[in-house]
Amino acid sequence: MNYQVVEKEAFKLTGYKRRVTTKNKENFKVIPEFWETLHKEGKVDQLFNQSQDGDVIGAAVNFDSEENFDYLIAVRAEGLKNMDDEVITVTIPAGKWAIFSGVGEMPAAIQETWKQIYHEWLPTTNYEHAGTAELEVYPAECNTEDGIRYEVWIPIVDDKK
Repeated sequence: MNYQVVEKEAFKLTGYKRRVTTKNKENFKVIPEFWETLHKEGKVDQLFNQSQDGDVIGAAVNFDSEENFDYLIAVRAEGLKNMDDEVITVTIPAGKWAIFSGVGEMPAAIQETWKQIYHEWLPTTNYEHAGTAELEVYPAECNTEDGIRYEVWIPIVDDKK
């Protein structure tokens, strides 16, 4: 798998939230539907237009012990102009990230990347999941002739025990 390990300072994400569960792989259905809805409503374009770095980010945050989490479609920004009251802001903590790059047809390509990270990469490295947010990063120029260009960011700590 193509990846790099980097340290990042804390940053804020502002965007739209949906509560999701991993039970019965529901997240593999609900998250693509959420993206589709926000695309149809023009909200993803609005987010791209206000992004501080040109990226739109899918962020899994606020995990609980019941396999539930909040999924945000957001941008790096502390506030957005001309957006509805549904937007929220969360802080992504500073830390070390394994960043995986890919390109392909959505949602199959990114779902396969997630499976490989959890079933192949994490079990064979000296890293473990740090327990904070997981990110899907889509740059402004993410559309290519080979599909959508993306990154998956996994928060990591060294030395499995």
